[in-house]
Amino acid sequence: MSKDRHFNQRVWTDRATRRRENAIHLGRDSESIATLKWLEEIRFIESLGRTIAWCTSQGIAVEFTKREGGLWEDGQRRISITASARPLTQLCILLHEIGHYVIDTSHPKYANRYSMGWAVCDDNRLKRTDKHRLTVLEEEYEAWFKGWGIALMVGALTEFDRDKYDDMKVQYLKTYVKWAARGEGYTRYTNDT
Repeated sequence: MSKDRHFNQRVWTDRATRRRENAIHLGRDSESIATLKWLEEIRFIESLGRTIAWCTSQGIAVEFTKREGGLWEDGQRRISITASARPLTQLCILLHEIGHYVIDTSHPKYANRYSMGWAVCDDNRLKRTDKHRLTVLEEEYEAWFKGWGIALMVGALTEFDRDKYDDMKVQYLKTYVKWAARGEGYTRYTNDT
């Protein structure tokens, strides 16, 4: 991660190149397989840059943090995403958080539709209710859906990447489904398989 917590395409590309070299040197991949993985990673790094540029054009700051997962902070117009993940994971998390931005800033029907979701997460009494948990779950699904639309709009991903995006969506949504079904207060974004 760059020291200023912001995206630096050269730094991300250098990391991908080191991963390729290490995979070859340690015998994990042949040179041709490592190069194919590297090329795909470079494509996702470029897409990450393109998506961050779109965020900037919308007045949204993007920063990379040590915290797991991602977070849309409406009041600060900021998206924070994990610095430790691979570029595809970072890109999918970013797109999902942009989905929350789209929900928060679009038609007023969303304000009413999700008013019992993240909007009340500071209210300990309300956040323990089934209504809250299911509203959060519904909003999370919608944010992944909106994120995919943004991916196509900015050219970050193509229909050929749909399975990769959907795999990431399933990985993250599983945690919310388990959380909502358990009925416990929300704690964190971890995958508790």
